[in-house]
Amino acid sequence: MNPRQQSTVRALLFATAAPVALAALAVATPSGASTDGEPPSEVVLTGIVRDFRERSKPGGHPDFELQPSGGFGHYCDNISPILGEDKKPVFKGGGFKVTNQWRDASGRNICWRLYDPSRGDRVGSKSGVSTGGITSAATFSTWFNDDLNLNASTPLSLTLKRQPSGAYVFDSQTDPAYQSLGGFFPIEGQLFGNPGGTPNRNFHFTFELHTRFTYNAAGNQVFTFRGDDDVWVFIDGKLVIDLGGVHGAIEQVVDLNRLGLVDGRDYELSFFFAERHRTQSNFKITTNLQLQTISCRRSTCRSQATRSTEEPPTEGRQTRPHPAFSHARATAPGRLPTTTWPRRARNSVRVALLSACAACATVAGCPTQMQPLPIRPRPCSPTRRCMSPCRRRPSPPGSPDRASA
Repeated sequence: MNPRQQSTVRALLFATAAPVALAALAVATPSGASTDGEPPSEVVLTGIVRDFRERSKPGGHPDFELQPSGGFGHYCDNISPILGEDKKPVFKGGGFKVTNQWRDASGRNICWRLYDPSRGDRVGSKSGVSTGGITSAATFSTWFNDDLNLNASTPLSLTLKRQPSGAYVFDSQTDPAYQSLGGFFPIEGQLFGNPGGTPNRNFHFTFELHTRFTYNAAGNQVFTFRGDDDVWVFIDGKLVIDLGGVHGAIEQVVDLNRLGLVDGRDYELSFFFAERHRTQSNFKITTNLQLQTISCRRSTCRSQATRSTEEPPTEGRQTRPHPAFSHARATAPGRLPTTTWPRRARNSVRVALLSACAACATVAGCPTQMQPLPIRPRPCSPTRRCMSPCRRRPSPPGSPDRASA
């Protein structure tokens, strides 16, 4: 690599690292944090909401407005108990319908996988075999991944308010914004818009959230969710809340002292929610954990970076420059020029590129020749750049642009 290429790579690395570092600082500081050692008055958690069309509409998803084979209700054991390598839930099928809840000694609903008779837990009951209204592993894989053909996505922030008890709560029934909507409708009239019908509300979406917390063995730490429809919560990559199926509001709680965690160590809590049926939408989180958001796209990038170090470099492959290096170039009319990355340069910037994949969505506004895309970019690599958040407007037939394309 000649001196000119070396200086170019150094400049690109600096341009990449700066926005990532600033974003990391913003994520690491909880909203409402106090400087006198008191817990923050609120915690703001940001995830990704994905909008879908119901199965009866053109371009609809087959799992939305699908009645489970065993009828509406609570279904378990359709999702692998271990989070996937990409930090997404994995569909396995072969689940069952819950007819009586598993409960702890205090009578609180718990995940059937955490049942422990030595703690005084009460066994539940089940019936039949059903996927809980999930068509296949292929259809489920699009619930929490961007798919241009099936969904549109955008960030969504939830504010958990600290209560006198010390717990942090977000409740769609009491939060002013959602109370006025009559339920948990975070993308009402947005993305694909409301589907029509009765009631004409946006009932078809998923929400993905990745967080981190510090385990305190003496803190009696718990995480509780109440709502509908499907909800899966993973702590340290293991399933601890299993509320699959199309059902009314159901609650489950996980006592972290059951999980064999190490005192003082940081752990990840991953949360996955789906609203699939047009009767109601409820969403309530109650926890005494001081959660902090982890970018789900950054997590995916980390797993990609791990895999990429095992891939042999490809000499002379033609790739497009990463838009995070130049927002002006990323949104300029016309096509981005292709660039050949030297092998050593590719290896030097690979991890930096992966870490900066979310930066592609930071461009505000589009030129007049462009129009916004209703999606956020997928995680990228040196051989698959982030999609620009703007796209060129289609040229009318017979125009010079169309003729030269």
